[in-house]
Amino acid sequence: MNRNTLWIVLLLASVLANGVLAGVLIQRTGAPDAPISAAQERLNPAGRFHPRDFLSALPHERQGEAREALRAALRAAWSGRPPRGSAAR
Repeated sequence: MNRNTLWIVLLLASVLANGVLAGVLIQRTGAPDAPISAAQERLNPAGRFHPRDFLSALPHERQGEAREALRAALRAAWSGRPPRGSAAR
């Protein structure tokens, strides 16, 4: 590699690094976050996951089964055992 090639490679690396830094800066300051609708804010004010809201959004025929599976998984997690019907890992 001769001396000119080294300078060209360093110049290209510098341009690439400046482009990445400029993109990060534009993303953080120039692009506003997506607005949250009033309905989303009312359902989930703190931005957390609520299992009841999740279960109520399921079709009625799946709600009971999903509720029981969630209860079994939570009981197993609190007791330290794998839930019934799940494969042992």
